Amino acid sequence: MDRSLFIANPTISGQPTRELGYYLGLVQEITAYGAVGFRTDYYDPNGDFLGYQSGKQIPQSQTIRTYSPLVALVVPSHARLVFQYDFVKDHMGRTAQGLITDLKNDQWTLRLQGEL
Repeated sequence: MDRSLFIANPTISGQPTRELGYYLGLVQEITAYGAVGFRTDYYDPNGDFLGYQSGKQIPQSQTIRTYSPLVALVVPSHARLVFQYDFVKDHMGRTAQGLITDLKNDQWTLRLQGEL
């Protein structure tokens, strides 16, 4: 779940880290030709992380939370076209003043799955 952003190895950083994450997803087929779903996940790579701002050590969150609804069109036994939008909430961005803010990294995915 770390999306290749963080290294989960306390021997490199020299300190133990507490990680926490979960994933929950639901999909419901509406008819033979459609489906809807929702996924949410949460990842905290280090619950003890402290950051620096103006030379002072302050608590800083590295958590990432995603909310992702999806809609699918289905051709039974042949193909599925899925549109999914990820609303990503994290603390990786900075304002012009240097304050922590949500990084604008929402994304959409269009996926075609087929069967031969």
